[in-house]
Amino acid sequence: MKKIAQIGSFDVENYGDLLFPYVLETQLKKRLSDVDIILFSPNGGKKPFEENRNVYPVHELEKMHLKYHFDAIIIGGGDVIRLDSNVLSDYESSYMAAELMWIEPILIANRYSIPVIFNAPGVPFSFSNFKKDNVKKLIECLDYCSVRDNESKENLLSCQIKKDIKVIPDTIIKIYETFGKEELINNAKQLMQKGILPNSTRYIVIQHNRYRYDDEIYLNSLKDFIKMVIEKYDFDILLVPIGYVHKDIDFLNKLLIDNSRVHLIKTKLSPFDMLSVFVNSNGFIGTSLHGLITSSAYGIPILGINEQCFVKVTGYLKLINKENVEVNDIRLLEKKFEDFFFDNTNSLDELRTIVDNHFDTIVNIIENKKENYSPCSELQLLNDLYRNEEINNIHQEINKVKLYYTDQDVNDFSEKYIKRIKTYQNGNIYSFQTNLYNVKNIRLDPLEGDYISIKIENIEINGVEQSFIIPFSIEKDGWFDILSSDPQILIMQDHIEENVSLKVTFKMKYINIHNTNKNYLELTNRLASLQNEMLYYKTNYPVIFNNNNSFLKKIFKKLITKL
Repeated sequence: MKKIAQIGSFDVENYGDLLFPYVLETQLKKRLSDVDIILFSPNGGKKPFEENRNVYPVHELEKMHLKYHFDAIIIGGGDVIRLDSNVLSDYESSYMAAELMWIEPILIANRYSIPVIFNAPGVPFSFSNFKKDNVKKLIECLDYCSVRDNESKENLLSCQIKKDIKVIPDTIIKIYETFGKEELINNAKQLMQKGILPNSTRYIVIQHNRYRYDDEIYLNSLKDFIKMVIEKYDFDILLVPIGYVHKDIDFLNKLLIDNSRVHLIKTKLSPFDMLSVFVNSNGFIGTSLHGLITSSAYGIPILGINEQCFVKVTGYLKLINKENVEVNDIRLLEKKFEDFFFDNTNSLDELRTIVDNHFDTIVNIIENKKENYSPCSELQLLNDLYRNEEINNIHQEINKVKLYYTDQDVNDFSEKYIKRIKTYQNGNIYSFQTNLYNVKNIRLDPLEGDYISIKIENIEINGVEQSFIIPFSIEKDGWFDILSSDPQILIMQDHIEENVSLKVTFKMKYINIHNTNKNYLELTNRLASLQNEMLYYKTNYPVIFNNNNSFLKKIFKKLITKL
């Protein structure tokens, strides 16, 4: 029996990620007489909606290999080839989760001469110049490298990778071979009989993530669109949350209107049940990539809302020659619907052939494992990956910082109020200046995905020096070691300004991640004072704590839990 380790985000309630094991298992069993796939994810646990299937934490991968002797390690799919800190809030350390998804499996595969394969994952962001050499070394260890769109390929090629990189459509496009259309439609009818779905023969599914959750103009545009679809086209509307882990339902609750033909599905649906709802529908409209992929795989009309300009959505729609159904401005939703929604003439046969060849290649690698591997020197590889990161000249890393702010009527930082500011270098000093209006609170994010030490030379608003707070940091001689890979600086104004001219000057250097343990020990000795700091911030700066996703709030919660 062939033993395969599959790595991905299979331990959280997210529709698309949970489908990948089904597809891989179906495709491998078509080609191999006897195969067993063992799942690994950052946290592990029971696979959501499948109490009888275990997902093991990635840190047990090496131990499990010594027990089972894996014939291959397969990574993906999903947006797992990344080094940012925004993977999933459900993972205790998002930055480490990103590493667990692909770096650790590659190192273990290299150590034991196990074939390691990319199963068309996504590479959602370009890598910083500082990390490109590391990415290159890791990718060169792969036996087969495939990604799911051209944008992902370009993000890898920017690292000067010599290895052949295949562009393979997201493998969920083959889901119809796992679950037949008739089987899914029959299941949808059973869900209607149970009262989980409304008894409707004409409905369109609408899904949306939490983006622009607080934007009433945006919400009203969608509500007007829903009314138009009901009145002009005689469809019911099913509001269906796909990403339970992403809290889609919070947004969809706000789309409910006083109309008996609009239904919000509050019961949690398994991936099979959710797929049944889509396949039985007259169309899917939403932000979810895998809502779009699975619907189009069964010939269901789609419309992709992509104001966030996700590479994965744009990339998939380009691959299937449906760029015209991408909505980058919500004001164009109605026109796109009327012009393109019902045009379902394109064929996916060519793409399905590409995916078939992809799985043929994977099976060929599994069956013809090289006997004489020449793995990279592990010591050299580790030295390269974790070399001393205390580098002074890092202007390429921070040529654009993120500036979050809130106006007088808003208490929470959000993506709605964000600016990317270009910084200027003068020797080892970095600075920027920008104008803001009606500002209440300001937060500066120098970068993401690295531990840094920062020294603030000056922060001025309208020529007046301002105080600041750097959460989760230790200060020594004016330098703040920030023990988070998502460093943030909170700028504390004395009063609200209608017109703000902000000027910031700072120095910055990286912290060797291996030194963080001693800093954690130092933090444990400061626990009592940290708890007092938390109370102080909560009282004086409620914006930090009003937001449930507040970075500072999470930090204290984690720190106190660990101690």
